[in-house]
Amino acid sequence: MTNRKKTVRLDVDKALGKDSYIIARSTIVQRYSALYGDIMEGLIKTKNTTDASTLAIRTPPKKLLEEILGHSLKAEKYEIQEKISAGGMGSLYCIFDKDFQRTSVMKVVLPERRDNAETVTSFIREARITAQLEHPNVVPVHDIGYVRDHGVYFTMKCVNGVTLEELLLKCEPGDDDESPLQRDIYFLLSVFRKVCDAVAFAHSKGIMHLDIKPHNIMVGDYGEVLLLDWGLAQPIQEKKKKVLGKDGAAVVEPHMRLLKGSPGYMSPEQAGGGRMKLDERSDIFLLGATLYNILTLFPPYVGRSIEEILRYARKCDFSDIEAFDIGHLHLPEELKRIVYKAMAKQKKDRYKSVGDFIDDLDAVIHGRMDFEHRAFLPGDTLVKRGSIETDSFIIIAGEVEVFRSQNGKKKVLTTLKSGDVVGELAMITHSPRSATVVALTHVEVLVLTDEIFVSNLKRFPPWMSSIMFNLAERFSTIVDEGD
Repeated sequence: MTNRKKTVRLDVDKALGKDSYIIARSTIVQRYSALYGDIMEGLIKTKNTTDASTLAIRTPPKKLLEEILGHSLKAEKYEIQEKISAGGMGSLYCIFDKDFQRTSVMKVVLPERRDNAETVTSFIREARITAQLEHPNVVPVHDIGYVRDHGVYFTMKCVNGVTLEELLLKCEPGDDDESPLQRDIYFLLSVFRKVCDAVAFAHSKGIMHLDIKPHNIMVGDYGEVLLLDWGLAQPIQEKKKKVLGKDGAAVVEPHMRLLKGSPGYMSPEQAGGGRMKLDERSDIFLLGATLYNILTLFPPYVGRSIEEILRYARKCDFSDIEAFDIGHLHLPEELKRIVYKAMAKQKKDRYKSVGDFIDDLDAVIHGRMDFEHRAFLPGDTLVKRGSIETDSFIIIAGEVEVFRSQNGKKKVLTTLKSGDVVGELAMITHSPRSATVVALTHVEVLVLTDEIFVSNLKRFPPWMSSIMFNLAERFSTIVDEGD
């Protein structure tokens, strides 16, 4: 059993571990910052670099791009309108596409990194990976090329909206301890659910994202949900494919032994700096960490420095969800279980695939249950008075009679038909059956076992189960007094 912390550190900046980094051992090579609303500008100034990060391009960037693409570039066709944001490796611009007469977003390499061979090839790799992932929840890439004064670029769909991180910031508890998150939890889960679809699709194409977090999830004004920033993506080794072309650099540079990602969300193997193998379950951990952030409003790991946060990540040392003060929000136990399973320290203890993760999440969101089907002939007994059983039956066809025997005489209490439930009181209170139920016609039922009932009850807030059990106990007392 995992011993998670029961307290939350409130004396640190919880934003510190949210940004993306490329780290060689304990030295931050560069801050690979997401560009969509960068909240970490100026946090860390890089002083040390590796030889790989300062490798100069022997040929001009435009020529290098043409060699990788295998063809010459078109004449410039974009009108750059305004700068949207800048991060550790690139900048985003709002542009007007003269050919298609539409507004798009252009991403370019920062001026100081345009002559860096690794940066340019990684930039092209990001564009190609994103373009190959044609999915409703991955931002569409329109074009790649070279533009005067800005160098190599690629263009993407322009989406008006906010990041999931910005939405969560609005969910912070107020002075009255009333959390807006309580009103939006299922909306936030629906957003997260679409992100899971994007990751599952990427895995089917042999790609791991490796930087899933609220900051990289865009929520559009009209329901769009997009998983952004595939710059740190890598191929799943078993499904490895080339994405740069015959003249491009390899997708993974194993000799560099770099740690890449956002320390506040990393799995132990990702925080290990290349010493442990990454696979689909590393992304599943990041999905769990993102869901953890949605539920607690904190990333899993916080600390006073990146090194401290990485130590927590390597040990998988994060606080229990119950340790957080999240106002009046009541979280289903099943949702917590999903988070803890996805964030298990050992990969073998996590979900084997995003599909398995989605199945459990959907069961919480939609209340899905798996029932046994059973049939009864006329005269068969479904429930016998006085017996100690906990199964209840949901009638889907036929009709049953509910009765008691008093002083040797049969007293019919009621008849039930399709849509009615039999035996629910004993299932909740575990008391002896209060009446006998016999099939009047051919009857078909779905069997709700005690195990299924308890498991699904955990998907609801604790107060709901308390109300249900209290009502059942009171009703059982009334029935006993009536006898």
